[in-house]
Amino acid sequence: MNQSNLSTAQPNYPLLGDRVQSTFIDGIFIIVLMFAFSTILDKYENAPDSVRIAMFIAIWLVYDPLCTSLGCTLGNYIKGLRVRQFTDNTKRINFFQAIIRYIIKFFLGWISFLTINSNREKRAIHDFAVGSVVVRNETVAQLSTCFNNNLNWQRMAKIGSQRNLYLFCISPVSGQCFFRYSSPCNFSYPFR
Repeated sequence: MNQSNLSTAQPNYPLLGDRVQSTFIDGIFIIVLMFAFSTILDKYENAPDSVRIAMFIAIWLVYDPLCTSLGCTLGNYIKGLRVRQFTDNTKRINFFQAIIRYIIKFFLGWISFLTINSNREKRAIHDFAVGSVVVRNETVAQLSTCFNNNLNWQRMAKIGSQRNLYLFCISPVSGQCFFRYSSPCNFSYPFR
């Protein structure tokens, strides 16, 4: 698949459930981060409250916008989702757009997701506000679907990009995941 095919291909838009799951994963991760920072600060007797407040604010206000503008949050990564510019879904949104998007999403909460099923691109209110769209990362989505739809876990999947091919195999006995680098190719469905 060449570069021109990547930019002209129709993106695959995630369903509401995928976006809710991604948000839930991010919420759990933020709670874990808060717990970890709290545990670290508890080891210091004289940790000022200003440091605790700064860490709390940094976690809540920086995590989502920073990760979104750099690529994806942990929840997006796990679910195979990416936030991109609506006008060109091959480009990431910038940090300023990510901040505005997060603030709107934060204050509207679940209300922001009401518009997802009313448009073809599955855009939420916060996506409309900043000109973004959430798309699936096809390689990750296909691997996830492959492993979720097959009960035989000793399958192999060829995952290709423009540059690399990786072979993944999950052993049913040990649970280990193996991979091997090979030559460039496109994605093909799992084989035995």
